[in-house]
Amino acid sequence: MITITLILALLLGNLSTQVIAQESNPDSLFLEVQKSAESKNYNLAISKINLLVSSYPQNIDYAISKIDAVNAFLM
Repeated sequence: MITITLILALLLGNLSTQVIAQESNPDSLFLEVQKSAESKNYNLAISKINLLVSSYPQNIDYAISKIDAVNAFLM
C-alpha cells in the first residue's frame, strides 16, 4: 500500500511540475499547439490553446491560433 501511495505521489508531483513548467513557459506550450495542429491532432491542440488563451487573454496570437485550430477541426 505504501508503494502504491508513493508511486501516485511521484506521478502527481511530476504532472503538477509539468503543468507549472508549461505555464511558466508559454512559448514552449504554443509550439506544442502548433505541432499538434500540424499533425492533425486538433483536440489536443485546442485543449492546449485554451490553457494559453485563459492564462494570457491579451495575447492576440493565441486567440487567433485558437480560432484557426477550431476551424481546422470543423473542416
